Amino acid sequence: MRDTITNQAGEYHFQRLPFGKYSVVEELGAPPLGVAELMVDHPNAELRAELPPKVGILMIHRTDRVTGAIIPRVCVKVAALDGPDSRWSELWADSSNCLFYPDCAIPVPLDKQLLVHVSSAGFQEWNESAGRGKPILVDSEARLAWDIQLEPLPHRTGRRSGDYQLLQHLFCAHRPSPGF
Repeated sequence: MRDTITNQAGEYHFQRLPFGKYSVVEELGAPPLGVAELMVDHPNAELRAELPPKVGILMIHRTDRVTGAIIPRVCVKVAALDGPDSRWSELWADSSNCLFYPDCAIPVPLDKQLLVHVSSAGFQEWNESAGRGKPILVDSEARLAWDIQLEPLPHRTGRRSGDYQLLQHLFCAHRPSPGF
């Protein structure tokens, strides 16, 4: 298998491929976008495939407003702003899925007005997203970086240490979505 990158015009070129049949796929496991066959009497082939634009990326650096410590896990809720019936998507921005970045990289739809909520167990919701949500628009292939500081909830005595971990695990899925 060979790979390549695009030129300035967005074209891919493979050189010195052995004769045979080649499939072009967007990603492994996806159905082919097209098939080209190279033969002795037809050593060159052209295949046009339209790829969708890349997603926008929301980078989130999350810290405790009081201590400055990194918050290991936050819940990010995203909904399209285009209608009152838009469904909220929930995902976790956590240290375990951000191995290569100090900040979490979250893919978001392109060129679409979105509302975002950011929260974490043991903390108040991010002040810029509290209530209706923070509106954003991420252009094609753009990265939007947020430095988020969450205010800790007042400390309650008598909690067992396992209670916090259970709350953290359940927080995103069971937190009521804002009414729109």
